[in-house]
Amino acid sequence: MSGYKENYARGVALVVAAGLVWSTGGMLVRLIDEAASGTIAFWRAASMGAAVLLVVMLRHRGRVVAPFRAVGWLGPVGGFLIAGASTCFVFALGLTTVSNVLFLQSASPFIAAVLGWALLKERIGGGTWLAICLATAGVTIMVFDGLQQAGLLGNVLGVLTGVFFALYTVALRSGRQIDMLPVLCYMSLWAMGAALIMAPTLAISTHDLLICVLLGAGQLALGSALYVMGSRHVPASQIILLTLLEVVLGPVWAWIAVGEVPTALSLAGGAVVICAVLIQAALARRAGETVGVAAVATTPD
Repeated sequence: MSGYKENYARGVALVVAAGLVWSTGGMLVRLIDEAASGTIAFWRAASMGAAVLLVVMLRHRGRVVAPFRAVGWLGPVGGFLIAGASTCFVFALGLTTVSNVLFLQSASPFIAAVLGWALLKERIGGGTWLAICLATAGVTIMVFDGLQQAGLLGNVLGVLTGVFFALYTVALRSGRQIDMLPVLCYMSLWAMGAALIMAPTLAISTHDLLICVLLGAGQLALGSALYVMGSRHVPASQIILLTLLEVVLGPVWAWIAVGEVPTALSLAGGAVVICAVLIQAALARRAGETVGVAAVATTPD
């Protein structure tokens, strides 16, 4: 059991780190001068795919086919799900308010909890439910000023963002005994295809291309890799909850870097979300709330 506790605590640390890395995305996008959203999405996805492929090759000593074959159908399906979440998020922002999207997306821990219980037989403890409810309340406070019912299609896409991300997390959990990093390469292919449809042109300035590479090969690839590795040891209901740090810290980095001042409600709600994450992180010490303890404890590193 001590080995399980160590793996669980390490998984929590990896997922929290993923949220921290992902939270810098908005700040980096603000540094882009003129590239269109579709163009940014294409080059970000392309650089992420190249970076992850290089890591897969290094981890498997130059072998490429074997790790992709090992993930099987979970590779293209998982890649489609996370690319779908990203695409729905982008389109939702164009059709409704940021507040609506973040609020609707915050339902993903509930969705993941139900799916993890139904599909993976993951047990959900009272502490986890408390943390999820607290985090949802915090996100609601953060976005309260901007919540509105306008933009029905955008709201639907916001819900789909959370559903796709929850399904992606369950897919990662179902393949936790193998290296799931190749899923991110499939994600890049799906995302590049979607970006080709949206992008008016792939032409981009050197400055903007460098930022896109930093976004893709750095921020997105690193954060996604940390999330994939952490998902091996943390149940689906908890892993998405821990990444809500991205929602809290994203506005803070934008405030520091480009002067976008968050509202008082955003700061107050963010404090509530942080409390929820700390509650869940504290459970890592006890490792008392998890699913399939024996199975996860024997998962190879």
